[in-house]
Amino acid sequence: MISVFPRVRWTLQALLIAAVCGLSSLSQIARADTIVNIAFDDADELSTLFNADSNPRLFLSDGDGLRSSGAINSAGGQNTGEILTAKTGYSISGPGDTYLLSAFFRVADASGHAGLGIATSNINEPEGSGITASGIGFITTDDRVTILSSGSDKPVADAVSFALDDFQVLFPDSWYHFELAIITQNQSTFDVSVTISNALPDGTIGSVVVRFNASDVENNDIANAAKIHPYLSVNALSGSRFDRVDDLTMRLSGGAVIVPDPAADSDDDGELDTTDPDDDNDGTNDEDDTFPLDSTETTDTDGDGIGNTRDPDDDNDGNPDGTDPSPLGGPDPIDSDGDGVFDRDDDFDNDPNEQFDSDGDGVGVGDNADACPDDNLEQTDTDEDGVCDNSDDFITDPEEQIDSDGDSYGDNSDACPNDTEGHI
Repeated sequence: MISVFPRVRWTLQALLIAAVCGLSSLSQIARADTIVNIAFDDADELSTLFNADSNPRLFLSDGDGLRSSGAINSAGGQNTGEILTAKTGYSISGPGDTYLLSAFFRVADASGHAGLGIATSNINEPEGSGITASGIGFITTDDRVTILSSGSDKPVADAVSFALDDFQVLFPDSWYHFELAIITQNQSTFDVSVTISNALPDGTIGSVVVRFNASDVENNDIANAAKIHPYLSVNALSGSRFDRVDDLTMRLSGGAVIVPDPAADSDDDGELDTTDPDDDNDGTNDEDDTFPLDSTETTDTDGDGIGNTRDPDDDNDGNPDGTDPSPLGGPDPIDSDGDGVFDRDDDFDNDPNEQFDSDGDGVGVGDNADACPDDNLEQTDTDEDGVCDNSDDFITDPEEQIDSDGDSYGDNSDACPNDTEGHI
């Protein structure tokens, strides 16, 4: 499934990157204009979202990805690299543009490469080096991380490598989260950061394995391009080091936005996206839809790139929606006496034995202790006969409640309940 949405503010993400990457230009990140999530769960995603390949060797397979969902299977049995470049292009406006790409890769063997990047064309080839003919990206092998910049003026791609030590080895049968941040310094100079983190099969991102930064990476082709295309690269061979890819995310901020395809009609309603106010036909106009191209999503409360329909924790407070009393944000309500009823709903918020005062007859007379919870003039029923004391003429006799004639004999045992002269 693909999700695309604009107008998401950078908060924790931007602060985290700035703190750990040491890239001065990250202070320019103020707003994410576009986020694209691809879960690789739909059989046609490779063909609809990525450029057709002259010799495809990457395929989608069910049950092999995170959370036992779909994923790219790169064990194609051919000894070559493979690149998938997104059909969608994104604009380039200059300083402050930020491209953040991430995906989960599973290690299978001891040799091969995988990586992410941006290209100036949606053509996949050449593939062998793991980077397109024109663009910026990185590849990871069994012993190093290499940032590469290629272009028309670079017959041999510029490369900056970082050797992995014994504590940064990526182990077989394990998932890892790759993240590439490319920040535009000026039209042709970029700061680049690569972060590889441990990951669990459920998609949880763990501790950082390696982080590698390169400053002032030059690329004139990107500066002169009409648009750029994100890509992923991976070996496609039997016994490849990386055999699965899942959950690709592309985050673009600054002035970077989707370049519309003038021929696109995303919802097949006969109206092109360029004039259609509701491109996914979900009833929410694009200007109000956080996911204008995903008919199953409209809102992302916590701005984490996952719509509320799919997000198990909409406000990202660590408390799953199913048990969160405030799933869409705001402070969780307080339960001062720990009786399971929040103070806002508890008439006795400091008494764990009482919660409600249905008849409103005063603090300290909660329904649990009030024998007459629906009568604000009554609280006790001494003989427990169902008639409260103020209305019971015989408060210690559960067999009698009323003495109609006032002769001190209850009506139940008074043969003449309305005659004061007789009771037998």
